[in-house]
Amino acid sequence: MSDSQSYANSGWRLRLSKMVPPLAVQRDSLLSGTLRRAIAGHRITVEEGVLLHNHNSLAGL
Repeated sequence: MSDSQSYANSGWRLRLSKMVPPLAVQRDSLLSGTLRRAIAGHRITVEEGVLLHNHNSLAGL
């Protein structure tokens, strides 16, 4: 990863944590839980990936 890529990726969790999630995400337990875990630095599991892949809320994704 180059220095510019490293800088661009360095604070994405902090920036994301300061944003107000869209209503579609706030109202959906799968999406809001996944967002919280991603902000906290956790990886999405295979099972969560399958659930997200099959999720019916394109607006939330």
